[in-house]
Formats: sequence, C-alpha cells, structure tokens
Amino acid sequence: MRSIIVKKLNLSSISMGSPKYSFFIFRYVLRGIASGMFGSIKYLYLDYIGMDKATIGTVASLSSIASSLGKVIAGTFSSKRKILSILVMNLVIAFAYFLLTFSPVLVVPTLLVMVSLLYGLEHIYSSSLMMKMFRNKFATVYSTTITLWSLSSSISTLVVGFIISRYGFRIILLIVSLVFLLLSLVAYRYREIDPVVKNQSRKRNTASSIYTRLKLAFSYRPYMLYEFSTLSMSLATSLSIPYVYIFLLKLSNSYEVVTLLASIHPILNLAITAIQPLIGKLADRFGSHRLLAFSFTLFSLYHLTLSQIIDAFQYLLCLALLSLAIPLNNISIMSFLHDILGSREKDIYLGVSGSLATLPSMIGPVVGGFIARALELRGVFLSSAIICAVSIVPLLGAKRLSISSR
Repeated sequence: MRSIIVKKLNLSSISMGSPKYSFFIFRYVLRGIASGMFGSIKYLYLDYIGMDKATIGTVASLSSIASSLGKVIAGTFSSKRKILSILVMNLVIAFAYFLLTFSPVLVVPTLLVMVSLLYGLEHIYSSSLMMKMFRNKFATVYSTTITLWSLSSSISTLVVGFIISRYGFRIILLIVSLVFLLLSLVAYRYREIDPVVKNQSRKRNTASSIYTRLKLAFSYRPYMLYEFSTLSMSLATSLSIPYVYIFLLKLSNSYEVVTLLASIHPILNLAITAIQPLIGKLADRFGSHRLLAFSFTLFSLYHLTLSQIIDAFQYLLCLALLSLAIPLNNISIMSFLHDILGSREKDIYLGVSGSLATLPSMIGPVVGGFIARALELRGVFLSSAIICAVSIVPLLGAKRLSISSR
C-alpha cells in the first residue's frame, strides 16, 4: 500500500530532486493547511461575529472581485522576482490575519477583501513560476502538489472544528497567521532559485481587443447559448456556497460536525479522480452534451436535497451528488465547447469564457444573501436547484444549433 501511495504522489523522485521541488512541496502543504483552517470556514466566522446573511454575501462578492482583480494585476504587471514578491505578499497576509484576531467587526470585511486581492496575485505568480520551472514536467508536479494540498487541507479542516469548540476562532486566526509567516520563510529560504524575468515591452489596445473578441464570440449563437447556460449554472452555485456550512451549523449546533463534513469533500474528490478517464470515454461514446446536462441535473439534485435535509449528517448524500457532478462537469464542459466550436478559432472563445467566468461569483453571494433574508437558507438552495435545472435548456439548444449550422 505504501509503495502505491508513494508512486501515486511521485514523492520518491521529487524528494530527491532540486530545491525547486522542495519549494513547491512546502508551499502547497502549508497553503493547504491555511486553506483548510480558515478558507473553508470563513463564512462561519462572519456568522460567528454577528454579520447577517446579506452582509456575508456582499463580503463574499467583494472578495471574489478582489481576487479577480489581483489576477488581472498579476497578469498585467508581471514581477521580475516572483519568489521575492510571494515572500512580501505572505508577510502582508500573515500581518492581516494577525490584525483579524483583534479587529472590530467593521474592519473585518476590509481585511478579508485585502487578503483576497493578495491571494489572486499570489496564485498567478506561483502558477506562472511553476510553469516556468517545470516546462516538461508541469502536469506531474502540479498533480502531485495539488494532491498534497488536498490532503493537508482535509486534515486541517478536520482538526479545526475541535479547536474552535474549545478555544474559539481567535486561535485559528493566529495559527493561520503563523502559517503564512512560515510560507514567507520558505520563500526566503529558496529565494536563490527565483528566475529573473527580463522586461518585455508590448503595446496593445486592451479595451479594443476585448470588445472585438466579445463581439465575435457572441455573434455565434451556439456559443451565446453555451455561455448563458454555464454562467447560469455558476450563478446557482455562487448563490449557495457562502451559506452551506452556516446552514449545517444551524442543523448540528456543532463546529466539530461541520468541519468533519467539510473535510470529507476533498477526500471524496481525490477518490473520484480514479474514474475521470472513464468520464472522458463516456463523453466520446454518449456525447459531451448529455454528460454535461447530467452534471447539471446532479447539481440541481444536490441543491434540492440540501434544501430538504433535517440532519447535518444527511449532507453526506449531498456530498455524494456533488462529488460526481464536479468531475462530470469539469471534463465534459471543455469537450462540449470543443464540439460546438468545430473549426472556429478556439483561443478567442476560451479567452472570452475565462473573462466572464468570474461574473457569477461576484454577484451570486449578494443575491443569495437577499434571498436568505426573504426566504431563509432553504429558499437559497431551492432557488439554486431551479436555476441548475433551467440551465439545461439553453445547453441543449446550443447543441442543436451547432449541428444545424454545420
């Protein structure tokens, strides 16, 4: 068993490699700990300090906007020394979490939005650095590090519930601050491997380029219906995401139960990766549009089931549906887009999809907060279930139009 796990994670080859391997292993393990300890429960924290559902939704939307803005800034103003930039950002994030420990409620949203902005910057710099360092082994290294991230995140999420119930949230914030301080020390330790990037002068009219691409993409009706369908689906999930664990806390009245359930999801995702090659074969045999529609149905059933449960542990059934829906969606969605585009210039459409992908997460939590205020949390989940089901209609329309346009 041990040899299988080692082989799966490629740890034997990585542990004996150059310092750049160690840098990313330490980074992803520590980032997984930070994510598991606070990222998965930050909305519980906002509920804990007395924020109402609409305010929590607003903070979630602003955080999403800030993260997207950070990614845009990182892409526009590339850093010459990425590890040095990551070091500085980790220090600032560590200080922000330390301030969160003692800050009044009114300051908390500002600090969380600032942290999200830095997360966006850090994500782009870290991913770009990995691609540059491992041009020929990127897929292997990334799959290994993301697996380590998932494991450390799951374990820390499992532990955090017991810590909160005994010591409160303050100790969690201090631990996360310490983790980011350790991340900055890791960056300092491996600063010598930071490749220096030369300046590249490029002149282009960004606004004009974006407008031209949008106009071209939406002139093709199957693609327009595809975007309407997938953005609606994303909106449905964005409505509910900030409120799932708050709802489970109300059902169980136990942080240990909530974090136990939260830790199961990434473990199920790891287990489900074994069947992902089978999903690709099913898409080839039965059609990517059918698998994508089926994933939308599973998402709808997930939200419908969530709206009806009366015990927190019944959420395990929801997790089973969600763990099947996510890989089905992730694999079949790109295959479906490839099918409807045919011989068209795919870079344009992928670029437009990427630029629009963050819109639902910007507005969804706010809308979900107002629905929660009017219809309670069960109303939010039921609304998401309806939107997921309705999203299937334009999806099938896109497939039908793409066939008739050939």
